[in-house]
Amino acid sequence: MQQRVYPLLTTAPKGVYVTFTKKTTNGTRYMLCTLNDLLIPLYAKPKGTGAGGPPDIVRVFDLQYNGWRSFSWGAIQHFKEKK
Repeated sequence: MQQRVYPLLTTAPKGVYVTFTKKTTNGTRYMLCTLNDLLIPLYAKPKGTGAGGPPDIVRVFDLQYNGWRSFSWGAIQHFKEKK
């Protein structure tokens, strides 16, 4: 899944809708998110290289919440580029 979603997250000009299972509640969550630097506001851009974190977790910028969120690559149920 990661090989298909990551390129879209980094290049989609309006973001990507991602549906995933939330680990703590086992509920379904929907998010419009991005890793496209052009869509992340200046105040929210990472200051450094980041802490790394587990390879199965991805941190994305939530375009509706205007903040950073994370989910597991394996939790993704569906993804679609915003047109």
